Amino acid sequence: MSGDINFADVGDGQHRRIAFDEAARAVVAERLALRSLSRLDADLDLSRTAQGVRVHGRLYAEAIAACAISAEDVPQHIDEPLDVLVLQDGGAGTEDEVELSADDLDIMLVDAPRVDLEALIVDSLALALDPFPRASDDAIAAARVFLMSEEKAARLSGEARQAAASSPFAALKDLPQRSE
Repeated sequence: MSGDINFADVGDGQHRRIAFDEAARAVVAERLALRSLSRLDADLDLSRTAQGVRVHGRLYAEAIAACAISAEDVPQHIDEPLDVLVLQDGGAGTEDEVELSADDLDIMLVDAPRVDLEALIVDSLALALDPFPRASDDAIAAARVFLMSEEKAARLSGEARQAAASSPFAALKDLPQRSE
């Protein structure tokens, strides 16, 4: 899997198919807090523009995320268009606030005239994933059986404090600390 390409090497256009192997998918899954990532690949067409390189294609992924409510597995199927303009950042940043239009949102700035397609794919996947994955209503209802109310949690916490105070080891906390 070779995803780095110089702007100058793009020429009149190139097609790239990038497929992440199992080890690379495991790294991405850990980075994005996914339980698993069984597929991550993209079909990309690259073309030079006056400003940089346009990357156009499709992103494909099969992931398992944890439900934000019940921690149940939530499958996520990604099949999304990918259209990014990669520009070399001249380092001439401005302190002024800049308003972006909808057409400006898919721009990737890079330090050198080089495109890291793997990084672009991972960043696009992060944006495509559901930020609040939710299991089915039935799975969430089943998980609620294991949840406790705030009142019950407070009661159990109070009972735990009482049990700790009546423990024979509770007196040890009042002993002077030994300095070394």
